[in-house]
Amino acid sequence: MGVSSRNPTGRCAGGVGSVAKRRLQDEDKCDEIFDELVKLRTQIAKNAGFDNYLEYIFRQKCRFDYTPADCVKFHDAIESEIMPPCARSRRNAARR
Repeated sequence: MGVSSRNPTGRCAGGVGSVAKRRLQDEDKCDEIFDELVKLRTQIAKNAGFDNYLEYIFRQKCRFDYTPADCVKFHDAIESEIMPPCARSRRNAARR
């Protein structure tokens, strides 16, 4: 999307609210797809001899700058600090 499609406020011409509303329409389907992805990744890891996908993917990607524990800590921080405002924003968008 180019600069010409933006309004003076910097938001997309279609409006942020319309995107959020559209995503909410498919929320259940997206949840189903995500749940299936988690199951598949878990099975891939187990088939490769790992207890979980995190251990598997760390080995596959040769991660060495940070540990799986660092990732869990980061995930927990996102869960506690970022997700609550996002959830409020989604609820507000759904009410509009």
